[in-house]
Amino acid sequence: MSFPTDDIKTYSRVTIPKSVTIIGVNSFRDCSSLKEISLPENLTALGAYSFSGCSSLTTINIPEHITRIESGVFSNCSNLASITIPESVTEIGYSAFSGCSNLKTVNIPDSVKEIEANDGAGQLTLSIAVSNDGDTDKEKYETAQETMNIVLGRGGDQAA
Repeated sequence: MSFPTDDIKTYSRVTIPKSVTIIGVNSFRDCSSLKEISLPENLTALGAYSFSGCSSLTTINIPEHITRIESGVFSNCSNLASITIPESVTEIGYSAFSGCSNLKTVNIPDSVKEIEANDGAGQLTLSIAVSNDGDTDKEKYETAQETMNIVLGRGGDQAA
């Protein structure tokens, strides 16, 4: 799949055809007009920084065949508000969501075993609520969220 190089930054909506299985490194980088992208279910890889700087993008659905969220893939997507990571993902690369200033919700499944720390240029803070008994009581969740923060980045890894 190819786009006219000069025009791609003006697209507001893109539908990737089912024949595409990989989105390459920097493919849509700095496409600030891109508000919506539809990814095919058979997609197996999103290259590093492939959507970095897509500041108008508000949501994205990651297909089930993706196993790794590459480094910087959604960095500086300042209007991205929520993202659900599928159960197929086992790793999240560094700075994957850095600069996503409006990101309020990231659903990280149990399948994710590794989240790489930032490279020292910034800091990522995760608030995690843990429930061993499957309790979904909102008050318990909010309490857990307030008491457990993991900070990755400058100064090394630490838990509070």
